[in-house]
Amino acid sequence: DALEAFERLTGVDGAPDPDVISYNNLLTAYARTVLWQRAVDLLGGMLNSHVRPDTIIYNSVINACARSGQWVQAQDLYREMLNSRLKADSATYSTLINGYTRGAKWEMALEVGEQVKRKMSASIGNKGDDSSEDRRIRGSTSNTREDGSIAANRLNAVVYTALINAASRGKQWQRAVEVLGTMVELALRIDSITYSSLLSACGNNVEQAKVVCDRMDSLGMRRDTSTYNALIGVYAKSHQWGDAMDLFEQMKNKAVRLNIF
Repeated sequence: DALEAFERLTGVDGAPDPDVISYNNLLTAYARTVLWQRAVDLLGGMLNSHVRPDTIIYNSVINACARSGQWVQAQDLYREMLNSRLKADSATYSTLINGYTRGAKWEMALEVGEQVKRKMSASIGNKGDDSSEDRRIRGSTSNTREDGSIAANRLNAVVYTALINAASRGKQWQRAVEVLGTMVELALRIDSITYSSLLSACGNNVEQAKVVCDRMDSLGMRRDTSTYNALIGVYAKSHQWGDAMDLFEQMKNKAVRLNIF
């Protein structure tokens, strides 16, 4: 298999030593195929070969564990990563949140969100105290700083949307609303995926769903396939089949792409 081929290659005389990129390519494949133990073993092989893993490597292994529902292992890897003095990024946090969500550990997922909020608040407070080295890393032009800010905004929005999804899975509507409030407070980009997750958190509460839709309408946000699917789900769970079918017809009339199952 891929791991055996990789190991054979590293044992060939004259073959180049595997680098971080080589390891990450294989780890990404393991994450996609949910081979979490292989990913953990490969990380151990990296350390034994004195190849220092970076944040991306740890994210890949954490992702492999999270996708397999191995949230305890994912949590241990996160701690190991921090002990190695590597900095967690938005991909780390969103992956952890998804792992906790799969393991039905809603409170742990929401605690990760609090860590992100504290980190972002500290970052905002320190913007005026950047060192010359920080400025050099980010780039010297205002356009570069602006592009980096937009990218960070989008990544952090992904983290908070994952949190709303966690609250949704845990049937914690109020917590989902609180997370949305945090996104507004931090001026994060809120899109239809975020609102779809919030609608899913409504369960069978149609009145709550209407509040979410009113919020979307007030912002001029167009309902897309994911939004309609979530909204139809709310009406279906409340056994309001007629209203659910009306929404389905509304999708067709507005030329919203329909899912094909």
